[in-house]
Amino acid sequence: MTGMALNIPAPIMAQPVVVVGGPTGPSGGPTGPTGPIAEASVGPQGIPGPTGPIGTGPTGPQGHTGTDGPKGLTGPPGSFGPVGSTGPTGSEGPPGVTSMAFKTAIVGGPYGPVGTAVTLIGLNLSHIVVGADAQLAIEISGMVRTSVPGGGGGGVNLSGRYGPGAPPPAGETAVLGTGFPVTSQFFSTDPQGYFGFSVRLSAVFVPGTWWFDLSIASTVGNNAYVRDVYATLIEF
Repeated sequence: MTGMALNIPAPIMAQPVVVVGGPTGPSGGPTGPTGPIAEASVGPQGIPGPTGPIGTGPTGPQGHTGTDGPKGLTGPPGSFGPVGSTGPTGSEGPPGVTSMAFKTAIVGGPYGPVGTAVTLIGLNLSHIVVGADAQLAIEISGMVRTSVPGGGGGGVNLSGRYGPGAPPPAGETAVLGTGFPVTSQFFSTDPQGYFGFSVRLSAVFVPGTWWFDLSIASTVGNNAYVRDVYATLIEF
């Protein structure tokens, strides 16, 4: 087969196949609404069962008390502070009178005239000593005068008297009781003048009722007078 042209097609090279798609169609329609979610209903709560008894176990034995620890040592005593200065001594007060009883009696007067017989003026002062012997102090004071006329003067004797029982009445001339240790003797030539006097007694008296009075007596006639007689009695 010389001289004859052969019409042999050239081999085809393998090529990739490209497929060209058509245009994309429109998206689907809108999403529909979500339907309601149904909740499952909760069943009723059951009745609680009874509480079981509380068990009580036996109490264990009490533990032993520990012994006390040793006592600590006592510290040394502290030093004394300085002594403060002594303040000035206060003035001494007037002497006090300690008494269990205080009584008074008054005869204003004037009382008289009184003659030469010892006469009680009736102070009506009495005191009861109770329980045990008691120390009594009595003072009788006042004013006295003698009315002897003519300028010759006259005197008056004055003393206190005391005794047991009820006090005697004024004007008593019987010599009653016991006289004070000292008699005050007064003398004056002034028939009008009054002058002061005082008689005193301090003695221990046994329990019982005791009276106290003033006795007066003129040295000449019925010329003795007293007034403003004041008596005080103190039991210590």
